Amino acid sequence: MQKAYRFHKVYLMLALFSMLLSACTLTLPNRSYETASPESQEAERLAWIVWHKMELGYLSEGRYDSNVLADIRVGPGLKIEVKDYQNAYFEVMVSHESLSQVAWFVSPEGIEVRSP
Repeated sequence: MQKAYRFHKVYLMLALFSMLLSACTLTLPNRSYETASPESQEAERLAWIVWHKMELGYLSEGRYDSNVLADIRVGPGLKIEVKDYQNAYFEVMVSHESLSQVAWFVSPEGIEVRSP
């Protein structure tokens, strides 16, 4: 009887350990675009430039102003589109013509990659 108890105890410990281990596994976000492609790297770089320009404009003027985007050099195939704009909030979409499934949305919270 004691052997059977030990066997079940070990089996139960292994089951609990495997459940704990599976609960701690890292889950990565599902990205359907190719992050290593030069087009996606250019678009992401441009999105960060837009975010920094907008934040610097906010720090200097006390409000968001899309005029700060006028002097940004936009490479071939890239597009900047202001989706939403208010004094305290903005949303700008950065996209690349060869990446029709994905766009970079820039807001005061940061950059989100999602479908346009």
